[in-house]
Amino acid sequence: MSDVIDEVLCPITGSIIDIGLCCDIQDVIDDMIKEDILKNDLDFTLTSLHKGICKNCKKRIDPSL
Repeated sequence: MSDVIDEVLCPITGSIIDIGLCCDIQDVIDDMIKEDILKNDLDFTLTSLHKGICKNCKKRIDPSL
């Protein structure tokens, strides 16, 4: 039986975030949604450094990592 993952440690924010926010950040990085949708959830603008970190994050493949 698999575990339910509700929160993950995000290397961009340096803190534990809700898995839904993690997915939203990935969608912004992948140009699927606009960043201004997250303006209430993130207190910074995603830079190219953040985008590189997110694209290389192993949690994209397995949130339990």
